[in-house]
Amino acid sequence: MKFNEYIQFLHNYLGSDMNRADYVLYITSLFIKDPETEFEEYEDENDSYNPLSGSIRKLERIYAGDKTHPLPKKDARKLRAKYDSSKFNEEMLALSSERVKVIVEELREMGVSANKSNYHKKCADIYYHFLNCLSEGIKEIGDLTAVKKEKKMTGCEHNGTCDKGQYADNRVDESIQIEAKTFYKEHENEIGLMPLCITADKLHPKHGNHRKMYNDYALQKEVVKKEICKLTQNDDIFLVNRWMNDAIEHFDARIFELELTTRHFLYDGGKYFYRAIEVYGNEPIIVYDPQIFKSQHKRPVYKKDDERYISLSGYMAEYLFDREPRGEYVPPWDWLWEAYDLERAPQSVVTNMVCIF
Repeated sequence: MKFNEYIQFLHNYLGSDMNRADYVLYITSLFIKDPETEFEEYEDENDSYNPLSGSIRKLERIYAGDKTHPLPKKDARKLRAKYDSSKFNEEMLALSSERVKVIVEELREMGVSANKSNYHKKCADIYYHFLNCLSEGIKEIGDLTAVKKEKKMTGCEHNGTCDKGQYADNRVDESIQIEAKTFYKEHENEIGLMPLCITADKLHPKHGNHRKMYNDYALQKEVVKKEICKLTQNDDIFLVNRWMNDAIEHFDARIFELELTTRHFLYDGGKYFYRAIEVYGNEPIIVYDPQIFKSQHKRPVYKKDDERYISLSGYMAEYLFDREPRGEYVPPWDWLWEAYDLERAPQSVVTNMVCIF
């Protein structure tokens, strides 16, 4: 049996008044879980949560079983990743007893052992098996009797016992937690950088990073990444069009609002941020936190030539939150500009200073 033949079989019982394209979108949506993450909600609001949304011609070809246009592998994988049969089961259980009787008979003719208490589960299992096969480029199931229950066991039977399948799933869940905890322990000293780590993986998943934690995270399975996010209390990150430009514009407005600079340096679309990745990504950082700023407080933090010098981060804290009333404060970026002569400095130096600032 082919996928289009199976959804045509279901069309006799669900959504029978729909046209072909609408029905394919409807039946596949019945097997998709409700949005959970911000990104999934964003997809749902923009009618892209179901990967088949948006192309009537494509939907019609899937229904017709066009040999050159079966359900694509990437779409099958996306549907499998979002699989949930709850809504489908509700629709099937709402059918009349007469229609259920016919379904059970047809399933038995296909070689599927079904009855009035499990017909909906059998149908869901066949659908999931098709997603598995199509994800690997297999377009046809030769023997439906070989289809086995694919969904995870989520709880014990009513008699208090667990079967082997459930025990195996519990072990899988435990192994995912262990992998996430192992990652946490190995990188505990840098775990505060997780938002940047997640962003780096979203932006450039194939790029090699200098920071080991970023590379280790990028190599984790998606389920482990989700567990790491949960463990470190970080939300998943999704990126929308123009996010970089919007972020740069917001940052530029904010630093002037806080009087951290009197000079514009994020011109040409914030080119130094891009060049940090595209041009100088493999070069070592010149300095992380330059200790060149004069504290206006009397208590010395660091002495150099009888002056009180503190780092950029220390000066930023003093400038924003703890100013000496009689102090003479220069905006931090202006100080960096003069100290490193950024008007005439090499581009790599300017890029470095923009990034640390």
